[in-house]
Amino acid sequence: MKKVLNVLSVVLFIVIALITVFLLIQRISGSSPELFGYRFLRVATDSMEPEIMTGDVILVKNTPVSELKEGDNVTYVSESGELAGEMITHKLISDPVAAENGGVTTWALQAHGINGDDAPVEYFSDSQLVGKVVGKSVVLTWIFSLFVKEYGLAIFLAPLIIMIGVETYRIIKTVKESKTHDDEDDVGREEEKNDIEDA
Repeated sequence: MKKVLNVLSVVLFIVIALITVFLLIQRISGSSPELFGYRFLRVATDSMEPEIMTGDVILVKNTPVSELKEGDNVTYVSESGELAGEMITHKLISDPVAAENGGVTTWALQAHGINGDDAPVEYFSDSQLVGKVVGKSVVLTWIFSLFVKEYGLAIFLAPLIIMIGVETYRIIKTVKESKTHDDEDDVGREEEKNDIEDA
């Protein structure tokens, strides 16, 4: 039972460390790294409220355009207006439309925010698509909200540093105990060998 708990604590530690590193990279670089075809993005505006709230952390999956349909929430990179170069999350208002040109298929998509009746329709292509919103995380929203506060990063990193210290101590202690046990076994074998030689 103790070994199972040790393994679970190590696995939990690794998962928390990976998520923390992932969020740190995203926070420091201002980009959104991809992990196994998924991105965690923080929503900055109210255009999708009440479905997706400002500050929510959404999970965006790299999804082929052919699998999208009207009503899906998607994230894409805007190429025009004041948000040029920014990622935007809106709802598709129609199925993507495919067009072939010289044997190459391109897709046209239309989306808009849902907060208000006068939300403008945005037109974009498959080359701008980041992915489909497949969920949102309450836990990551809370964790990420710590990162944007003045001392939030320090508050979040302190327990992580303590966990790293405790795990490092446990590993060192286990290695030393194992070495001591091996040394005792070596001494015991040497004594047995001497007893056999004396006999």
